[in-house]
Amino acid sequence: MRFLESEFEKYIAKKGDLLVCEGGDIGRAAIWNYDYNICIQNHLHRLRAYIPVCTKYFLFSLMDSKAKGVIKGKGIGLMSLSANDLHNIIIALPPLSEQYRIVTEIEHWFTLISQIEQDKSALQSVIKQAKSKILRLAIYGKLVPQDPNDEPASELLKRINPNAEITCDNGHYTQLPDGWAAIKVGDVAIYINGRAFKPEDWMCEGLPIIRIQNLNDKNAGYNRTTKTYESKYLIHNGDLLFAWAASLGTYIWNGGNAWLNQHIFKVEPYQFIEKSYLYYIFKTMTTEFYAQSHGSGMVHITKKQFENIELLLPPLKEQKRIVQTLEQISTNLDQIVESL
Repeated sequence: MRFLESEFEKYIAKKGDLLVCEGGDIGRAAIWNYDYNICIQNHLHRLRAYIPVCTKYFLFSLMDSKAKGVIKGKGIGLMSLSANDLHNIIIALPPLSEQYRIVTEIEHWFTLISQIEQDKSALQSVIKQAKSKILRLAIYGKLVPQDPNDEPASELLKRINPNAEITCDNGHYTQLPDGWAAIKVGDVAIYINGRAFKPEDWMCEGLPIIRIQNLNDKNAGYNRTTKTYESKYLIHNGDLLFAWAASLGTYIWNGGNAWLNQHIFKVEPYQFIEKSYLYYIFKTMTTEFYAQSHGSGMVHITKKQFENIELLLPPLKEQKRIVQTLEQISTNLDQIVESL
């Protein structure tokens, strides 16, 4: 494309020029800080002062005006910032030396804020790691002390299922805490798979049908239905769920009454198993669940594979103490995060 010689100066941006968006993110500004010149197109405004000013001061002034809503576009549909409206923006202009002092102070605070944000992110990461490590300590009997008066887990399990394979000491767990037992996942709960809902079951109203994406994404939309199905597919607040396909994971449902879709187990712990403890221990076993899964597209774990995985179970009273301690620690750590 050819340009007239007279057009070059008008449309060239040089090092130190201030550029402002005319459309899109209206009013967003930046300084061209490179040693080579560029030609700008019609969606950018170029600002070059007629009098000595600190360009960064000018930039910060425009950022302030944009944040306050002073800079805004006009038009129907596609909004834009005209050159006339840009030129009519009023900014406070102190003496040049004061402009530089103001810029130095602003950059000082921006640096501190950036450091705080980095520290905040690092602390959040540390807290997340701490939660994971505390959880690991809990499921190996190292979070709360054992009480010799607690009824051993093996005795509890015998009452649930006299035929259960219970191990109080083996090659994998040579130092099980007193009263603990190693047992199969299938011996601590009943696992009810959700219903295979079809598109013709979906409606715009009624109870939600809970799919895996609804567990992983709070913003995911729900399919609904006003039909009635077997009660075993109905879930309520506090129910323990395990997604066994696509994205394996453990959840406590608190979204009200709903129907459970396939690929998710409703977990109904036996009488002497604390539901919250099972939730926490399943959370620590995610890697083991994935290790037993298969499939290249949508990974999944079969019910048989799932139920044959071994877990560690403490006495019922210790399960309750572990849950109480974990929840207290989690609350304290969450309060730290919220205060950042």
